[in-house]
Amino acid sequence: MKNTFWLLIIQSILCLSACTGGQTEYWLEQAENYLDKKPDSTLIFLEKIKNPDQLADYPKAKYDLFQTIAGLRKGQAIRTDSLLTKAIDIFIANNDSAKTSNACFWSGFINMQTANYMRADSFFTLGIPFATNPVVRTRLYEYSGFALLYKGNAKQALQQHRLSLQDSAFIPAAYQAEVLAEIGQAYRYSEQTDSAIIYYQKAIRKSLEIESREQTAFFYQKISEIAFGLPRADAPFGRNHTRNAYIGIYSVRIRHHLH
Repeated sequence: MKNTFWLLIIQSILCLSACTGGQTEYWLEQAENYLDKKPDSTLIFLEKIKNPDQLADYPKAKYDLFQTIAGLRKGQAIRTDSLLTKAIDIFIANNDSAKTSNACFWSGFINMQTANYMRADSFFTLGIPFATNPVVRTRLYEYSGFALLYKGNAKQALQQHRLSLQDSAFIPAAYQAEVLAEIGQAYRYSEQTDSAIIYYQKAIRKSLEIESREQTAFFYQKISEIAFGLPRADAPFGRNHTRNAYIGIYSVRIRHHLH
């Protein structure tokens, strides 16, 4: 009788634990499903998880990743990558390449916002070998190029932007056009204007294929700036103006990934 009583207690505890674990996994799945389109919903689902600090390492890593991404997309000022740095190690240990690459991107993104470009680039390059999704891999190369330019390494930035083209057949056409334009802008910052124009023209052709008038107009504007010598390489503050033009594209990309 006594043994039966304790057996029932143990079974009840195990059942409760399993139910709680199952609920946690369910809410994490729902949070992930809404992450890209409705970060508000992601945060609501995460709030349903009780005592998140007591979660096991792997679900806690997912919780921290989803909360960080949703927070950034909601406009929260997240200034530290500490939670994601720990999450990256856990994802690697659990052979979760997709979440490793995603966490690396957002860790780098946070450091871009705090002007820590060297650390940002280290996260972007760390994530590249883990990226199985062509869009994520392209994004990591792309943002590595942005970080390197901010560090003043125009040649390396151009190399990373060119590498971002390797998956162009597997990414949306609008994104292909943006990547081509970024290569053009990298050439422009490197003062190789002929090559810059070639890539802007490629970007224009791609934008025309999908009838993206806003993109087409933006790329024509960039060619016009080069044609009219705005800025010239030998003009006062010319290099800064070119860099600012490049940064303009980076700002557009930030808005794209946040919304």
